[in-house]
Amino acid sequence: MKEEDKSKIVSSILSRVMAAVRLHVIAVAGMYSHEAGDVEGTGTIIELGGHVLLVTAEHVLSQIAAKGYVGISFSNGDGKRYAQVLHPFSTNAQLDVACVKIPRPRQPDSDRLACPETLIESSVNLSEKDLLFIYGFPGNSSRFSAFLKGIRSKSLTYAAYAGMSEDPWFDPSMHLAIKYDPKHFIGGDGLPADFPLPDGLSEATVWKIPRLEEQGTWASQDARIVGVIQRWDSTGRFVIATRIEHVLPFLQNVCSTT
Repeated sequence: MKEEDKSKIVSSILSRVMAAVRLHVIAVAGMYSHEAGDVEGTGTIIELGGHVLLVTAEHVLSQIAAKGYVGISFSNGDGKRYAQVLHPFSTNAQLDVACVKIPRPRQPDSDRLACPETLIESSVNLSEKDLLFIYGFPGNSSRFSAFLKGIRSKSLTYAAYAGMSEDPWFDPSMHLAIKYDPKHFIGGDGLPADFPLPDGLSEATVWKIPRLEEQGTWASQDARIVGVIQRWDSTGRFVIATRIEHVLPFLQNVCSTT
């Protein structure tokens, strides 16, 4: 297969995955007031054990607290008014994960949906030809605007194979490493995009797109959450995510105890 044809196939697969994943992904903002704030990270709305959770990074909340914001809000979707978080987050600093129960998103106030529990893996089970997919909101391309009904964000869509970071902090039993190569960036419009750093992607979910050997392509309909982004290895240029088998028990415990 020609390289050009292969690129078209991969782009088509990523576009289909993005269309599904974006329904669950939100931008998280700290609010100075009801009229002003800044985007600090990415979050995901999931359904787990009959509850709806907003999941983001613990360090995103730490950033918000350090900057003196008076509240936290999240995007309800393109052109939809932001929603405020009304309850305290449960946090795990070691995993760098935070979550809070929220009302189920409903139309027409929201065009976001809670990710079904069936799309969340209990463990990674990754083969070397599976793609890892990221969708989130880089902070330098996202803005809070009360005039424009809340948070206006330019998304980042990216996929690559798993790698092995040489950062001393990296533990392959705890983490996933996704090579972050600017040559292959694709924006939310499907066109090449220029995002030099993964700023603002903290706690975006990582999705596995399994490779179907018998068909020689990737199964976009079988994409599942396998991790959540935690940090950026600037030396090796890897996005580092916590594996789902460590995150999921924390989230399940929150659902059962709060």
